[in-house]
Amino acid sequence: RTEMLFLGRADMPGEDEQEARVGAMIAPFQGRPVVVRLLDAGADKPVPFLALASEENPALGVRGVRALLRRPDFCAAHLRALLRAGAGHDLRIMVPMVTFAAELRAIRDLLAAAARDVGCSPPPLGAMIEVPAAALTVPDLLAASDFFSIGTNDLTQYVLAADRGHKDLPGFADAGHPAVIGLCARVCRDAGAVPVSVCGEAAGDPPTARLLVEAGIRKLSMGAARLSTLRAAFSASAS
Repeated sequence: RTEMLFLGRADMPGEDEQEARVGAMIAPFQGRPVVVRLLDAGADKPVPFLALASEENPALGVRGVRALLRRPDFCAAHLRALLRAGAGHDLRIMVPMVTFAAELRAIRDLLAAAARDVGCSPPPLGAMIEVPAAALTVPDLLAASDFFSIGTNDLTQYVLAADRGHKDLPGFADAGHPAVIGLCARVCRDAGAVPVSVCGEAAGDPPTARLLVEAGIRKLSMGAARLSTLRAAFSASAS
């Protein structure tokens, strides 16, 4: 995630700063695939220098790729910095909050231009599946996406129509709900041979992770602190 480079900043970090900080994060993973998500601004991630308007319902407003495409100048600089930081690494770039294939194609065009500027080949580009419409139209996204990552935190709140942080609706933040798991299974089926992973709190929760694996997911992304617990849970069930 790249948000830590930008949150609360009134000024836009330059390409050199972005390259240095992202490069330091990537460096330990030499030889391993590294997926870097483009800035997911908006909603609960305010980025003052983007000057996004205040919204009554920011979770349904200008965020993720919608915000990036409103500032193609920033997005181009962001992409160039990531490409330079990822030089010599197995870099992949992920686009947040995709709804339409046209959004992904627009980012791919910006990525191609950034790669020409940097003098490298464009790395694989993937879409985050967080919007129900995207989950239901994966066949339309296939031509523009090299991989998919299901973001269960946002997908759950959009499917169950409940703010995941609402203090009076804690039971609605259930990524194991049949409707959510059903969409994940559909994404896996429709993606065919295109890789699908899952990120979000659900990936590190053993009962929900089991449902995701049963739905066809084979890659789970979580905080390192949860790895041992999840590994133990799956090992116990296999014995």
